[in-house]
Amino acid sequence: MPFIGRKEHFGSLIYDRRRYRYLPLDEFGTRLLQDSLSFSPEELYEHQGFHRVTTRENFFQTLSLFREEGLLDDRFRFRGSFISQPDPLEVPVEVGRKFLSAPLRINLAITQACPLRCKHCINASGKRGPDELSSQDLVSLVDQMAALGIWGLSIGGGEPFARKDLLDILDHASRRLVHTELVTNGILITKEKAKKLARLSLKSLGVSVDGSSEEINDAIRGKGAFKKALRGIQFLKEEGCKNVVLRVTTTRSVLSELKSFRSLAEKIGCDEVRFKVPVFHGRIGENDSLMPTYDECKQAFELLSEEFGGNGPSVSFPVESRNLLEHTGLFSNFGCSAGQVRAYLDSLGNLYPCSLLGEEKMCAGNIRHRGLKEMWDHGESFRFFRRFAGNDFCFSCADYLKCRGGCRYRAYLASQDVNAPDPWCHQLQGTPR
Repeated sequence: MPFIGRKEHFGSLIYDRRRYRYLPLDEFGTRLLQDSLSFSPEELYEHQGFHRVTTRENFFQTLSLFREEGLLDDRFRFRGSFISQPDPLEVPVEVGRKFLSAPLRINLAITQACPLRCKHCINASGKRGPDELSSQDLVSLVDQMAALGIWGLSIGGGEPFARKDLLDILDHASRRLVHTELVTNGILITKEKAKKLARLSLKSLGVSVDGSSEEINDAIRGKGAFKKALRGIQFLKEEGCKNVVLRVTTTRSVLSELKSFRSLAEKIGCDEVRFKVPVFHGRIGENDSLMPTYDECKQAFELLSEEFGGNGPSVSFPVESRNLLEHTGLFSNFGCSAGQVRAYLDSLGNLYPCSLLGEEKMCAGNIRHRGLKEMWDHGESFRFFRRFAGNDFCFSCADYLKCRGGCRYRAYLASQDVNAPDPWCHQLQGTPR
């Protein structure tokens, strides 16, 4: 079935497995989908109470719209199912505001181990962490996600392929219908691993390359990293892997050559180039000359967006301080999506609202000892993230509903205040759009 629903305080979230997206529905739309499995359209309207809340014309227009979207089949029955949840659904309330019953996505650092020592590494990866999560721990995590209707899993590290059980974990996630985005440096990918990856239904397979040439890339990621990453991509493409993404961290070293990455992606067969802005966290603190300014990134991306179009690999740019557009309406609190629609799990099993604000006091607990649902609902750090007071500058901004104040880590780093404006806010920088 292409759709899986879970109930929420506003109605429900319907996950579209074909397009990897959540569709929010109000209580009317939720009940319509549920009851369509048992009753004909006429029975729904006349005998299940819909005639008391809407007109016949509006009811049948909604049915037609749902069918056009693929939610209903030709007999107007829901092309999916709802996961089993308590009835009535108990969703805790924070300061009068309701939040989601579970995150939409878990960001998992599956190991701290990595053969590289990249100068901008956000986790300062290298040696394996003490007592990292076992295979069984990770299987349990995936099972909990499926039970809660969390269909998005992003796996990074460290280097995920440093774990011998990675393919087994990915296979289990695939069988439980949890769609995974995998981020790797590519250098440990073999032809045999690529063959196994091709059989899995991964949402995307991102390979990090931080220079369109060997000279620039290896100055950041280490000698030989460029050739090994491209060899890994070659194996992926030869074995038929889909949604292979070239991931580029836009350090100051690569800003002048951003347009070369699309040519590189086309040459080696990648489906997309995905640029991201570095964050001042981890090893980049020892190499701060790599950290670009807001203006440097803005100018580079504006020039780049004017040139890209037409055929070839797609290109996605980071949209700083506007990263919540896809989650509009899912929460009303001040702050970014951390703790609101996503959570971060480190390689030891500790759960946080945010991977960057990962101090010990921000840990909601460990997945080995507390359930994912319990930590999401009652973890003090998640409650903290849902109670941000905000500031007058953001509340008076015309773009507030689009960004909710932007990145809380950058705000804290700049001012030691999690309620301050994001220093990379385009309004704060004096460049309103």
